[in-house]
Amino acid sequence: MLMSGKKHIFKMVPGQKVFNETRMRIFQDSVDGEELTWNSFDKIGFIPLDDEDDRVLDLPIKFCNAASDGPFTIVACIKENGKDLKKTSYRCDKEEGLITNCKFPVVPFRNAKLGYENNLHSFVYLNEKLMKISIDYEVLQPSDYITRHIYVFNAQPVEYKYVTWEESGDTYKYYFSDNQGNIIDSPDNQALQYIERHVKEEVIRDIISSKIPEDIILSKTFAKIFVEKTTHNQLETIANTLNSDQLQVFAESLTDNQFLALVDHLTDHQLQTLTHTLDPEKLRIIVPILNKDQITNLVKDLNLDQVKAIFPHFKMDQFMEAIKTISNDQFVELIKDASEEVINVIFGETMRSRLPVLVATLKGDQLHNLINKLDDKKLAIVARELTDDLIRFRWLLSF
Repeated sequence: MLMSGKKHIFKMVPGQKVFNETRMRIFQDSVDGEELTWNSFDKIGFIPLDDEDDRVLDLPIKFCNAASDGPFTIVACIKENGKDLKKTSYRCDKEEGLITNCKFPVVPFRNAKLGYENNLHSFVYLNEKLMKISIDYEVLQPSDYITRHIYVFNAQPVEYKYVTWEESGDTYKYYFSDNQGNIIDSPDNQALQYIERHVKEEVIRDIISSKIPEDIILSKTFAKIFVEKTTHNQLETIANTLNSDQLQVFAESLTDNQFLALVDHLTDHQLQTLTHTLDPEKLRIIVPILNKDQITNLVKDLNLDQVKAIFPHFKMDQFMEAIKTISNDQFVELIKDASEEVINVIFGETMRSRLPVLVATLKGDQLHNLINKLDDKKLAIVARELTDDLIRFRWLLSF
């Protein structure tokens, strides 16, 4: 790591608390039997030794580990999301010892831009002690025939106290050091290369308030140009900062790729709120990636117009899940103008149980239109539901 440039030295202290939503516990044997809290961690806070230094460092908690080898491998990753720490597994390719080309484990698979899949550990404070944490696997054998592998955190105490950011021209590096900026040569320095540099909030506020007129900041043109330059890391910050109304306005200006990146960082509540307000083009992007629980929560609150707008974007498994959840009013609104293909797909036990409501609600031409889309087998099912209104049924068939 030969390099000689300007050095900025920071003391490490416990910083922002991050809650462990993964529910993974700490493998206690990794810390000499010391009992450690596992429901929350403290991120590293960086205090510049130079009081006039406007730079702010942030080391995001994000690291992975692969469970198995082969051309495809399941990679478990830990990453902070706002004030929470969450675990997600990905299916990745393995090339020349590196994990690459990761995808979200949903059908159909879609690309995941991680950028940290080969980072095996990170650093946090536990009980005010600096720890190197990674993912490990605890083997449990509840019986002779069953073996289970449980994800756990491996925590190892480390003695580092300072981090130095060294600049030389357009290049820079981070490393553990003493308070004079002398490097501590260690493989652990590799994890520090994920540090993000910022400036203090008050510096940005001063620049904006003093150099950019308010009418420019509030203009749509300013927002459009800002969005064009927004990175994936900034999108994550935005997702954790904006309220629902702000998020809706912001999402409308994003490119398709930016919008997908933003969606990955949204909470279920944000996702549900956003889906209710999006235009058809954004719905086309967001709806196919919703999981079962998100679909269930989403359709409960849809009004009748939203039912018609959103259902064409569902994949078949999502469609069937939604059909189980929607109300009778929503079901009638969806089915009355549905295509023959859609009707034949869902005309099973789910639809059969709703037939009395459907038939009682649809009138005249709408019911006649439905009848014309049914084959003989399905027509017989409808006929059985209409036994108390046989005259009406014969009238429909006479058209």
